[in-house]
Amino acid sequence: MGTASSALYRCFPGDHAGRWAAVCQAYRQWSLDHPSDFALIFGTPLPGYHAPEEVTAAAAGRSLGVAAGVFTAAVQAGAADPGRAQIPAGLKTGALWGALAGDSVLAAQPALAGIVLSAWASLLGYLVAEIFGSLPRLIASPDLLYQAHVRTVMLGMGFQPALVEVSPVADG
Repeated sequence: MGTASSALYRCFPGDHAGRWAAVCQAYRQWSLDHPSDFALIFGTPLPGYHAPEEVTAAAAGRSLGVAAGVFTAAVQAGAADPGRAQIPAGLKTGALWGALAGDSVLAAQPALAGIVLSAWASLLGYLVAEIFGSLPRLIASPDLLYQAHVRTVMLGMGFQPALVEVSPVADG
């Protein structure tokens, strides 16, 4: 999903909300452009098969790593306040998260990991409904609804409300 990284180059480095929205838009665009790949990665797993983490972790971590880096930068710059997110106190991360996060700030702050994982899961759920489900037949403009969903997720992550403007990223 190299499109997420390239989308970041189109944003000002200090526009943390815009950078998060750009990652989300690139994630959706890749998903819509590659529905077969999306289905392979996020579809129903084969019964009885468990892919080895040493093979899948690096690939799985790339898109999540970009998102985590963008959010961490937003927190460090004061554009997002993790204290406003609804992440339970005492949350602990698992071994896979440790392997993905490495020595980053996220490795030492499980609450930030929880925020990023919760946000990413919410966006993934939207995309599953759009690609596998009937969302495009239920709503006339999945594009506009996705942009609103991204803003809602951003507010839940603790982004400063003034930074979460209507239509922070143009569609497409």
